[in-house]
Amino acid sequence: MKKNIKIPFYLILMFFSISKIFSIDHFIVITQQKTGSMILLKAINHLTELKFNRSLDSPKTGNNTNALELIMQAEKKKEFHHIHTNMSYFSKIYKPFSEDLRIKKITTVRDPRDTAISILNFYINEKRIYSGKRMSKITSKFLRTATNNQKLTYVIKNLVNTNKCLDFTITCLKDSNVLVIPFEHLIEFNDIIGKENQRQSLQNICDFLAIPYTKEHINICAENLFGIDKENISNNFSFRLGPKVNKWKEVFTPEHKELFKELYGRHLIELGYEKDDNW
Repeated sequence: MKKNIKIPFYLILMFFSISKIFSIDHFIVITQQKTGSMILLKAINHLTELKFNRSLDSPKTGNNTNALELIMQAEKKKEFHHIHTNMSYFSKIYKPFSEDLRIKKITTVRDPRDTAISILNFYINEKRIYSGKRMSKITSKFLRTATNNQKLTYVIKNLVNTNKCLDFTITCLKDSNVLVIPFEHLIEFNDIIGKENQRQSLQNICDFLAIPYTKEHINICAENLFGIDKENISNNFSFRLGPKVNKWKEVFTPEHKELFKELYGRHLIELGYEKDDNW
């Protein structure tokens, strides 16, 4: 009669830790402004035990870059690379990574209308990045005296940077080497469907990168995405608390809706946020 052999729990943990290190696929994270960068980065940090590195956000990164070598150097440091699509030199940075099929890509998608509201709240009303020297004196003076409706119109026309960024996301949706995570799935956890979507998104990341995981591992990661502690990446200065889904419905006027349809109606449909322009 065979004896049941019990494996110590710490050995099981060591096995999963080693599996992560040696079996995880090469990858890079690409996100747009105000589309859940910090939450996605924290999720990947929990799932891979790698820290994110922003050193690629530089005009020096370009056509002569050995993309895979950079990825592997980061992995040796237990890091992964992250770049932003709203950078003026993004195309130059991203090209060597997009051409190397050995490197998988992970990005987020968010309803562009909510992105506009987030930009309005963070950049304009809180006078952060898009203020001061980065704006002309005339524009800065206008924004200091403008109403919220006027500011939102300005954001929709000038700051969303939507056409190129959303065209990039639409391209990603058609690429099997890119995993697109809906921002709404990462943060909507107040009901059963929301929790399922959140956990499924985390599992999708694991499956995409060949990361071993258990249901308990996924649950722990989900429960800690919004925790408050010194290591919490969601405490980053660019992370805002409060309602983030369909906030635009409370703010958009009929004029804002028509302007958004004119500029970005096609994108909303192709991204799956609307079926047509009758919203």
